Amino acid sequence: MAGKGSYGAVYEARDLRTSELVSIKVISLSEGEEGYEEICGEIEMLQQCSHPNVVRYLGSYQGEDCLWIVMEYCGGGSVAGLMNVTEEPLEEFQIAFICRETLKGLAYLHSIFKVHRDIKGGNILLTEKGDVKLVCHNNEL
Repeated sequence: MAGKGSYGAVYEARDLRTSELVSIKVISLSEGEEGYEEICGEIEMLQQCSHPNVVRYLGSYQGEDCLWIVMEYCGGGSVAGLMNVTEEPLEEFQIAFICRETLKGLAYLHSIFKVHRDIKGGNILLTEKGDVKLVCHNNEL
């Protein structure tokens, strides 16, 4: 398991067609009708987002008990996780880079009339190449 999200566990997997690493959020459908509608709203919102600084939605699959949401894999983890691991503050140039790339993602979201309401280190992910990506959830937009 790669992490725990607001609705369920997040796993790392490999797309067998492309050999690309992906993240899969597994959500239990036992939440009931209200939870299901919110999850469907999140998927619809994710499908609308396409920007280098927003985590990419790749697809979703529904089983009897669970829903799998497949997203771009960000192997560098979150900014919050990075700070916990290093136990030191980031350097000014690192902060500036993360802020600039985060603001690019926010500007994009604003251009499609969406406002991210939960900017924090846990919602800013890094790829293994050092790209900065915003995580967007329907309840945060």
